[in-house]
Amino acid sequence: MRTQHPNLWHPIRFAIMLIVLAWTIYGVCYEPPTDIFGVIWVAMLVTALVLSPLFLKSTSVAILVIASIGDLFTPYAHLGNSLPAQLYAYGMLAYSTNAIIVATLLIYYVVNILLIDPLTQIPTPSPWSACTPWCYCLVGR
Repeated sequence: MRTQHPNLWHPIRFAIMLIVLAWTIYGVCYEPPTDIFGVIWVAMLVTALVLSPLFLKSTSVAILVIASIGDLFTPYAHLGNSLPAQLYAYGMLAYSTNAIIVATLLIYYVVNILLIDPLTQIPTPSPWSACTPWCYCLVGR
């Protein structure tokens, strides 16, 4: 069994996944989704997190895609509930691939946050739009 699924038995990755999963579940319990699309979004995010020890690269990319397109379907995705999962996905991608891929994805998401997010919040732009890229950069150091 250990040779069939070696990623599952890495204790540090598994522990980090459990911490991020608990953090995500706490966020859902603290402020539950109000519409069906929010419930579906949370279910997709939790499913990708649970499967991440088995399929590290593909589920990390899936987490990033789920987090980025969540704003298009539900306002619940914009509450910061996916930030721990995104940081987990960046870390796991940096661990399993080279740094150029992760740097490219990071640059894309920083540009996305700075240019696209303010356009989706035209009535009340959030001050977090400028702070979030710096949080990503600090975690990446």
